[in-house]
Amino acid sequence: MEKQLTPAQKRAVQCEAADLCVTAGAGSGKTRVLVERFIHLVTRKGVPLDRILAITFTEKAAAEMKERIARAFIEAGREDLRREVEFAYISTIDAFCARILRENALEAEVDPLFTVLEASDADRALEEAADEVLLARSGEEVAGWLEATGVQDLTSTLCGLHAKVRASGMPLEPATLDPPPRKETGLAEVGAAVERVQSALRAEKLTPLQVEKGNAQLRLVAEIEAIPPSAPAPEIAAAFARFQGRIILTGIRNESFKGALTAVRESLKKCLAERLEEKVRPFRALLGELLVSLEAAYDRKKREAAVLDFSDLEWKTRGLLAGSPQVRRRIAAKFDHIFLDEFQDTNPLQMEILDLLHAGNGFFAAGDAKQSIYGFRDADVGIVAGFRERVEPKGGHISLRENFRSRPEIVKFSNRLFGSGLWLRGVVPFEEMVALTTSPMEMSPM
Repeated sequence: MEKQLTPAQKRAVQCEAADLCVTAGAGSGKTRVLVERFIHLVTRKGVPLDRILAITFTEKAAAEMKERIARAFIEAGREDLRREVEFAYISTIDAFCARILRENALEAEVDPLFTVLEASDADRALEEAADEVLLARSGEEVAGWLEATGVQDLTSTLCGLHAKVRASGMPLEPATLDPPPRKETGLAEVGAAVERVQSALRAEKLTPLQVEKGNAQLRLVAEIEAIPPSAPAPEIAAAFARFQGRIILTGIRNESFKGALTAVRESLKKCLAERLEEKVRPFRALLGELLVSLEAAYDRKKREAAVLDFSDLEWKTRGLLAGSPQVRRRIAAKFDHIFLDEFQDTNPLQMEILDLLHAGNGFFAAGDAKQSIYGFRDADVGIVAGFRERVEPKGGHISLRENFRSRPEIVKFSNRLFGSGLWLRGVVPFEEMVALTTSPMEMSPM
């Protein structure tokens, strides 16, 4: 079957690099490459099927990958290998983590018969735990927090932050919410920006209206210093909103003057953030305490019901692998190769789990930064960039640019869109696709 592959696909299948990053655009046959590389390792390189760990993004993708591999073994007359596919380590990251936890229940300190909560049930249990935690606090304390921050729904805020912290892999403790101490520079930057405005007023030929806009900024530092340190946060925010309202860039064509006003606007944002930091510090400490209490209450509910949520699967697996070197070495030694599909949708906690298992075995990751749509689940496309940068000097990067799915007109439009200034430049360099089909009926190596 490899003879039907494009040269780039064949290189990705046969590449001997220990670590390989494949950037594959839509319709480039990425799944085909994953399957063919799997088969290549088993049938050509003699790698036992159960020594390959393949992580996919969805259960549907895992089932499709198993089906394709099984079909290929049947066509090759390898019924023995076809039977092994059903028990292979081909699954989502969550299913893999559940398998690891059940196989190491004693070390992971979980009930080996645990069930996994549906997302809706987990959300409901977390909200109930949050309500319990908030009701146990002083009403005056919580009211002060709400007034200072302007938060409308503390339960939802607390639950959302709990999910964010967990997905990041950071510990659920008050210190997590404390930013590192840093010197305040916002007011100085406002002053420097105002000096740029003064220079533009002296050196540039401006219209009377532009001069008026510029003069409105000259007393900005004094106005900021006049705000009493004891002023409540809403009052400080309102004052800075007025300052921002005086900066109107519409219709300004003089680049020097426009750049100076833009610098004022950006420095005001930083200065406001620093001013509000002192105001919210006590409430951040309270929020940290609430998070710790929420985690304890939620965990208690789950233990009583012998259940875990999807976040627990990854969190506890990371804890098991990081906290028990013996278990980590034993599990990592089971695999000669690790495959990761949809690399762009991986979050830091998931990557940490795979990094803990990546010890002397091959790591093959495939994805497309342009298709990263799960930022709301804390997926970090920067992980792709970091891995690519690390392996590229060693020949560990292959790009699949041929598109077999779309007509040339669509591919051309996509290239223009992603390559234009209308599209934000990402951490992964944009690569143009090449259309290899002129008809949607044409067959393609996918």
